[in-house]
Amino acid sequence: MLRYLLTLSRPRFWLYLAGPVLVGVAYGAESAGDLFAPAAVALFAYFLVPANVYLYGVNDVFDAEIDAENPKKDGREARYRGGRAVVAVVAICGLAGFALATLLPTTAALWVVAFLVLGYAYSAPPLRLKTTPLLDSLSNGLYVLPSAAAYVALAGEQPPGRPSSASAEPSPTARSAGSSRRWPSACSTPGPGHSSRSTRSSRSPSPKPTCPSRGRTGGFRPSTPRSGRC
Repeated sequence: MLRYLLTLSRPRFWLYLAGPVLVGVAYGAESAGDLFAPAAVALFAYFLVPANVYLYGVNDVFDAEIDAENPKKDGREARYRGGRAVVAVVAICGLAGFALATLLPTTAALWVVAFLVLGYAYSAPPLRLKTTPLLDSLSNGLYVLPSAAAYVALAGEQPPGRPSSASAEPSPTARSAGSSRRWPSACSTPGPGHSSRSTRSSRSPSPKPTCPSRGRTGGFRPSTPRSGRC
């Protein structure tokens, strides 16, 4: 029976659930020691095997009639054999998930509970989300939930996570440096030293200044003032 349960749990898919836990742990850890925190180890252990037994066990129990003619069940997967023992093990794996949730912070436990509920609703009636095309695709998001649970358990906050130092407020020195810059005005008049006739005669005539004026679309467009001044 143990061999059958391992085949039922789809070993080639184990990292589909345990892998995201590693990602959440790595992203939520503040130090190397956090990588082996009790919550991180417990979540990885649960989503490596028991969660897969629960997820695919529920699927096989309610797809027994369909899988009877499924050729994939003749190879790397196993057909549901029936029997109370298998159903009991699948149920225990589900209850183990709820037990794990009680040991986690509430914010992290919600992600584990969401996985358990969605995993059951995906295959079991009355919802059987897998039979509705759009909901079938959206339900695949359950593979992300272990990552969120692991991150919240370690970081103590919901994803996407802590803001980086690059987004912090600039220092007073940077603010003062920025405020000391003088940008040229889009419409400026010559200073007093440039109003002499000798300067005007020795230089080529400068183009007429342009000033912003409102366009129909609400933006600004250049226009030439009649008096030559803004």
